[in-house]
Amino acid sequence: MSEVKIEKRFCAFIDMLGFKSIVTKNGNANEACSQVVNALKAGLSALEQPKDLGLIDVKSFSDNVLISLRCDLGQVFVAPIFEFICRYQIELIRHGYFVRGGLALGGLYIDENAIYGEALIEAVDIEKDQAINPVVMLSQGVFDFAKTNSHLDVVSAVFNGRSCRSYVFERHGRYFVNYLRAAFVPNDDPEAGGIFPTKLDVQVIALHRDMIASNIKMYSASSKVLEKYLFLAVYHNKFCEECVGVVGYNESLKISSFGDEVNFVKGF
Repeated sequence: MSEVKIEKRFCAFIDMLGFKSIVTKNGNANEACSQVVNALKAGLSALEQPKDLGLIDVKSFSDNVLISLRCDLGQVFVAPIFEFICRYQIELIRHGYFVRGGLALGGLYIDENAIYGEALIEAVDIEKDQAINPVVMLSQGVFDFAKTNSHLDVVSAVFNGRSCRSYVFERHGRYFVNYLRAAFVPNDDPEAGGIFPTKLDVQVIALHRDMIASNIKMYSASSKVLEKYLFLAVYHNKFCEECVGVVGYNESLKISSFGDEVNFVKGF
């Protein structure tokens, strides 16, 4: 019998929103199935390279994906787990879907057939009971660990310390992955300054804006669901405000103003 070893790992459990209603509404319609499957494949494609390189473990079932990174790899390089989550979320947005999830840190065993451990249980609990809105929420353990990790400060410094490049944002005392960070893409303009010049992917930000606005209109009579998209509207607008002066940005990318506040976490 082979030895089973539980390791300290980051564990993200992420659920694609709208899957159940799509299946219920469309039954066995091949067109609807194709749209969902292609979206999920696109999201997973963003994880293929780091998975092939052995940086992360990825498991998927139906509309759920689990992303795991060993903590001994992340002791110095914490940023990758955030980076991979951001990429996955952005790819699904490109295909018209939001996600909700939880990111935990703790004991986990994972192989080709089995997943076991407290980190998975906590990540699932966060996704189902705490995240509420279409975002990936951090456990307190992940936040505390990352806050003391110098690698995230180095990453922020490379990109001139703009708040919108933070991996984490805070609202009402809870912490979430700043997935719009992945909307920064390389700027190939030879006159662009900086160590790694970037620009804003306007198409992605505009799509994100339109998806939120459409859902706000669709669910205007449902206060419980509406609140989720108002949350995203506040986040979207705050991100846009922090992008003023970035190549590609313009004010039309914002949604009609909403009054609450989002804070990007310094040092992330």
